[in-house]
Amino acid sequence: DGYETYREDMNPLVRAVFSATAGRVRRWDLRAANGVTHFLANSHYVAERIQRIYGRESTVIHPPIDLDRGHLQPTHGKHYLCAGRLVGYKRTELMLQACQRLGRPLRIAGAGPEEAALRRISSPSTSFLGELPTAALWQEYASCRALLFAADEDFGMVPLEAQACGRPVVCYGAGGSLETVRNGLTGVFFAEQTVDSVVAGILDFEARESTFVPGEMQRWAGNFSTPAFLDHVRSFVLAHVPDAVSAMSARNLADADTMRDR
Repeated sequence: DGYETYREDMNPLVRAVFSATAGRVRRWDLRAANGVTHFLANSHYVAERIQRIYGRESTVIHPPIDLDRGHLQPTHGKHYLCAGRLVGYKRTELMLQACQRLGRPLRIAGAGPEEAALRRISSPSTSFLGELPTAALWQEYASCRALLFAADEDFGMVPLEAQACGRPVVCYGAGGSLETVRNGLTGVFFAEQTVDSVVAGILDFEARESTFVPGEMQRWAGNFSTPAFLDHVRSFVLAHVPDAVSAMSARNLADADTMRDR
């Protein structure tokens, strides 16, 4: 089913080519997978898919976020934020329509093929920011009331980046979000990819908004830092690649000799 994830976001010509060749690619992929020694997955969600499709176990190593850019602000705005590519599977229209139904201001950071359609259904309370420079995007994270996230992602960096700025996440309770957002502690899950469900999630969040502690959310995001990621990768390499152990030991000895010579 991984091959079909983004099929609906393809243009008709690409979709036709994809449909005509998907079976052959699947067969080739399964043959190629037999030669893989170890599988690494970026989430348990993906590891389950690898098990289902290839019948193989995976080691899960979550990708890192740049915590150096995360910062807390003493105050934040009254608006919600959506961030990411404006493509169909992100379901940005659900969050836009939910905010409009509730009369909540929404800022949308990102660009993509869905932008024109989203603009057509938007009201003046929705602001389209376009594709922002990195620093400006992180400032948007830090200043929003909460991040809205309706995609079913393999992992999802955006919710973690918002939490690194001490902001809660109202998100679809599926996929990688189940691993990156702590329901009731760093965010709130909604159950379905529908406007009604997003509305319910926003109202649930607002009813207990005061219970979310920025510092605690930022500390949780620290579990996905670059140093943590590098430690996990190093442990994996040392455990599964014997030649790497020998090479690293030799390098450590060489470094020790160099220090003694100094």
